[in-house]
Amino acid sequence: MGTAAKNMSTSGYNVPETKRRRVEREVEKIVKKEGRITTELLLRYAKDEKHPLHGDFTWNDAAAAHSHRLEEAHRLIRLTRYLPMLKGVVVQPGRVLGKLAPVRALLPTPQGFRPRQDILEESDLRARFVERKRAEIEAWCRSVVDVEELSALRQAIEHVLSAPTP
Repeated sequence: MGTAAKNMSTSGYNVPETKRRRVEREVEKIVKKEGRITTELLLRYAKDEKHPLHGDFTWNDAAAAHSHRLEEAHRLIRLTRYLPMLKGVVVQPGRVLGKLAPVRALLPTPQGFRPRQDILEESDLRARFVERKRAEIEAWCRSVVDVEELSALRQAIEHVLSAPTP
C-alpha cells in the first residue's frame, strides 16, 4: 500500500507540510507541460515507477479497490449526522486542523482542478462558491442546534446570515 493511503487523507487533514510542497512541485510540473491538471493526468504521470509521486499510490489492484470502497463508504457516512473522528477528537468536515488552508487550495471542476484564486476572480464561479460556503455554514448551524456550548456562536452566525447581502 502506498504512503498516500497511510499518511494522507483525501480531505487533506494531517498532511506534513513537506509532503504538501512535494506534491505541489510535481503538480506544477505537470501543469507546465500540459497546461492543466486532472486526476487522470496525475495518475498517468505517477504510473512511471521513477515518478516522485509513484509511491503515493496503491498499485496493487485488489488493495486499491478495497481502499476505493473505503473512501466510498467514508463519503456515504459523511452524508449522515456522524462526524469523522481523529484520535478521539471529533473533526467538523471541511475543517483544516492546525494550519490555515493553503492559499493555492484547489477546487474541483469537471475539467480537473483550478486554483482557488481563479475561482474567486470569476464572478459567476465566485457566486457559486459563496453560495456553497453559505450552505455549509447553515448546515453547520443546524448540526449544532442542540449544543449549548456553541449556542452563542451559532446565534451570531445566524444573525449575520439573516442580514441582507450586498
